[in-house]
Amino acid sequence: MQETLEAAKRGKLLEKTDVERVNVDTTVQEKAIAFPTDARLYDTLRRRLVREAKQREIPVWQTYVRLARIIHEAP
Repeated sequence: MQETLEAAKRGKLLEKTDVERVNVDTTVQEKAIAFPTDARLYDTLRRRLVREAKQREIPVWQTYVRLARIIHEAP
């Protein structure tokens, strides 16, 4: 941004009145929003089911914890 303004000044395309008030549109900035993908929803469901089974003392043969980590870490 700074370099753009300097280039405009050098090219005599920018006057003092042009920069008295500046509006910045921040709607295009990236946000840290995680969209719910199928894999994430399945993992959340798996975690809840395992937690509920443990609370009710229901034996669980396999929790898929290690396999879930592999899936989450994959690109």
